[in-house]
Amino acid sequence: LVGRIQQQLLTLQNTDRARRELLTHVSHDLRTPLTAIRGYVETLLIEAPHLPRERRQEYLSTIARHGERLQRVVDQVFLLSRLDAAVWPVRREPVSLAELVQDIAGKWRLSAEAAGLRLTLRIDRRVRPVYADIGLIETVIENLLDNAIRHGRRPGSVEIEVLTCGTAVAVSVRNDGAGIDPAHDTRPHEVPVAETGRRSGLGLAIVRRVLALHD
Repeated sequence: LVGRIQQQLLTLQNTDRARRELLTHVSHDLRTPLTAIRGYVETLLIEAPHLPRERRQEYLSTIARHGERLQRVVDQVFLLSRLDAAVWPVRREPVSLAELVQDIAGKWRLSAEAAGLRLTLRIDRRVRPVYADIGLIETVIENLLDNAIRHGRRPGSVEIEVLTCGTAVAVSVRNDGAGIDPAHDTRPHEVPVAETGRRSGLGLAIVRRVLALHD
């Protein structure tokens, strides 16, 4: 009994530590675009009358880009909080992962090419539909793909596979990068602080939550 209690306390301590680290990195993810937006806005307020039209357009484009990044982080925090609270409804239906992955790859191909990466697909057309929430599974695949593109070796490749694995369907996303440092990885029941510490790893935390909800 004592040993079990000690193990539970250790688990709680590790989870609390991981959450504190996650909060620190999320704060960084929020602060970076906010600082950039504020800096460019202040510059425009002071120098707008004297800036060439091209330079003003460049500043506005940069503000818009950082605003989109800020929105993505906020959306991820909101989604993760709802997944953690188990208030997100999981609407299961038959889903063709082969078709879903092909559609997602089509949307992300230009982003991969812009990053100097070749996006390739390997899909077994014999795979059967799975019973899942198509929106949440799409989020899983897109988060993995986004992570693979951001951390892939340049030049290099990102490969998505959808294969039959016994009676199940296996999906994998691989790149040529170094992968997650084991020191930054965590157990499945913890909130992962992934990648390098420069970013929060919210995407991978969401992946784990969604997959847990789907058993």
